[in-house]
Formats: sequence, structure tokens, C-alpha cells
Amino acid sequence: MANFEKETQEIFNIAKTYNKYPVKRYWADFTLSALVAWSSFISTYLASNLFLKLTFFIISVFSIYRILSYTHEVVHLKKNQIPFFREAWSLLCGIPFLVPHFTYRELHLQHHSKKNYGTKNDIEYDYFYGRKKHIILYFLKNAILPFLIIYRYAILSLTLLIPGRLRDLVETKASCMGIKLVFTRNKVKNQTEKKYWVLEETLCAIHLWTMILLISKSAIDSSIILQWAMTIFAVLTLNTYRFLGATHLYKNGEEQKTFKEHILDSVNIEDNSFLTKIIAPLGQDKHALHHIVPNVPGLLLKDLHHDLLRNLPKDHFYFTLSYHSIHTVYSKIYNAHSLEADHNKNLNAA
Repeated sequence: MANFEKETQEIFNIAKTYNKYPVKRYWADFTLSALVAWSSFISTYLASNLFLKLTFFIISVFSIYRILSYTHEVVHLKKNQIPFFREAWSLLCGIPFLVPHFTYRELHLQHHSKKNYGTKNDIEYDYFYGRKKHIILYFLKNAILPFLIIYRYAILSLTLLIPGRLRDLVETKASCMGIKLVFTRNKVKNQTEKKYWVLEETLCAIHLWTMILLISKSAIDSSIILQWAMTIFAVLTLNTYRFLGATHLYKNGEEQKTFKEHILDSVNIEDNSFLTKIIAPLGQDKHALHHIVPNVPGLLLKDLHHDLLRNLPKDHFYFTLSYHSIHTVYSKIYNAHSLEADHNKNLNAA
């Protein structure tokens, strides 16, 4: 353990120069991504040609997936690092696509907690290793979520007007975004976050009911709802493949883990292909590194990673966290038990 702490400190020392957010780069990347996302989403709705509609839809899925991924960056922003970035993300992405930041922020911070990582209190960790049926069912449940989201903000948001037991249930059991579909979160105590929550949820409800009203008045076609649902389903499917192939090995149950176990359970992806860049955007292909130094901006993780590879000794534990591709890790998790069974069979035969 002493060696692990020493080697971790070596990473901290090199990472010190990467803690400052490149503000202009973030605004430029997010603005361009949002422009592509919205223009392709609207073009999908307006296109009359099936080929064009499908083309614009594919572009919109990947670009919307990218701007939705920025909610992870917003979590790790400290006050005034990029002023008004959360507000911009919420207005251009979180609210119109009904994935507000309040459903994610506090829960993601718990995922980074040394105390809560990988336990029952971590919504972003589940036991997937070798559980093929569990993985398949997880992909299938993505088809249900868009309709649950509509119900959440069209109906359950009305409980904002009637505080009490029902509202408490909505806040603790129906306001979570993470891997575990069934989860109970703690009530938010931070007053600033409470204000953000009320504002974001109210705007989501207003936005959704406005869309419903416009459809009822035939001002827009009802196909926009189906398009949104298909987009969210596709985005969720991409995200499922990403977290099963580019985040953790998900080998353990809900017992508390040491920080060393936490990090060694995390992965970096070395493949620099276009596919990796669109499936794991904003530095998410360097997830193990992110868990070691969560305050380093996602857009700088790749640069830091290469710096570490150049400067750390070759026997450093950091090199053991790397895997060739997202599919390499996904296959390892999906086929884990059968691979281990074959390995044991071969050992016994020998």
C-alpha cells in the first residue's frame, strides 16, 4: 500500500499543471457541439426524404450524446472556473432534453467518494462482471426510460406544488440519473443546489407541457415526441456501451473498497480511433485517470495521460490500467465468467 500511495503521489505531482480549465476551449467546443446537435435534430424533424431524415438523425444522436456528456464536466466545475457554463448547458441541453443536472450532480460526487464508491450508496456502480443476462436486460431497459422521463416531468413535477410525503418520495426515489434503475438518494441539503433543483425541474415541466400544448393545437407534429424518445434511447444505448467498456470492470459486490481497489477497478482506453472519440468524448476514455485526479478538466486528460506515460517509471501501477479498446473491456466484462471457466479448465487439464 505504501508503494501505491507513493506512486499515486507521483501522478498528483505531474497533474498539478493541468488543473486550470481552458475556458475558451470549453466554450468553443460546447457551442459548436450544441450548434451541430440542434441543427441536426431540427433537420431530422423537417426532412421529408427518408435518407436525409436518417442521416440527420444519426448526426443528431452522436452530437446530442456529446453535449449531454458535458453534465459530467459541470459536476466537477468549481465556482467561477467557467462562469455561467452550468446555466448554458441547462438551457441548451439539460432542460430541453429532460435530463436536468440536479438528477446527476450529487450522485456523481458520491461515486467519487472513497467511502461510497462501489457500495450500495453508489448509483453509478453495479455488478456486471460476467453477468450476460444482466447486461442484455440493461440494454433493453433503455427503451423504457424515455417514457418514464415524460411521466416524471409531466406528472410527478406537479408535486412541487404540494410539499409533503409524496414530494419526499419523488425527490428521493424518482430524481436519480445513474446506472442503478432503482435507487434511493439523500435529500439535498445544500441551499444553492436546492434552488437549482427547483428551477431546473420547473423549467423541465414547463418545457414538456408547452410541447404537449403545441402538439394538441397541431402547431407541431406529434412525431417530435417519437423522435425525441428514439434519440434518448439511442443516446442511452451508446452510454451503456461506454460505461461497460470505458469506465470500470464492475467485478465487485457492494462491499466498501480501498482507494487502491477503487483505482485498480478503473480503466483507461489507449485506442485513439474516431469511434472511441465519439463513444467516450471529453476525455472519458481516460476514466481511471479521472478517478485519480477528478479535478483535472476532461478536455485535458488525454494530454496528462501522455505526459504520465512519458515520465512515470515503466513498472508504475498506472500502466496496468490501460486496455486497447472499449470493445476489449466490454468483452472482458461480458465474457468474464466463461473466460475464467475456460482458463480453469485448461489449468486442470494441464
